[in-house]
Amino acid sequence: MRACRCRNSKIWDSSRRRTAGTSSTPANPQVLDGFAPELIARGFRQSDIDAVRQYVDTHDLARAKAKDKYAVVLGASKVAKKFQKIKRPFDDDAMLSYFYQKAFGAAVVDHQWSAGLLTSLDSQRQRILASYMQEQSGTWFIGPTSTLDAIKYERNLLLRPDSEQFIKTAFEEGRL
Repeated sequence: MRACRCRNSKIWDSSRRRTAGTSSTPANPQVLDGFAPELIARGFRQSDIDAVRQYVDTHDLARAKAKDKYAVVLGASKVAKKFQKIKRPFDDDAMLSYFYQKAFGAAVVDHQWSAGLLTSLDSQRQRILASYMQEQSGTWFIGPTSTLDAIKYERNLLLRPDSEQFIKTAFEEGRL
């Protein structure tokens, strides 16, 4: 089992927290009301809470991440099949590159979402929100599989004969 300390993306990423069993970030509309009293006590106005709520309602972080991941997974599947067609292995290094691309894409989307959220606020509210989120403790994520098992599993998904349709369906159903 692997453990990874998640610290600096608390404002922006609810998916890690869901995995760890909690969801306490403004990216999740259901928990925004829980943050409001604390943020107001620190200097937010109701109009600032409304601005954050409006941003969260109109900028679905999970959907944006899924769109980015869809493009990466679909592209990797096509490359893996080309390698298979010419009888070259889609080796562990290629798989690690694919994992990196997925993680990098998610980080870019997180950054863009966060920057958009912060620009919806004035500089004082930006500092309050950043300060509040930095004070929150990080979470632990424990993954049940080894890297080699993950590589094997993902490689098999990428090389499925119906991978393009499988990826598209998973994306459309919100499972990607």
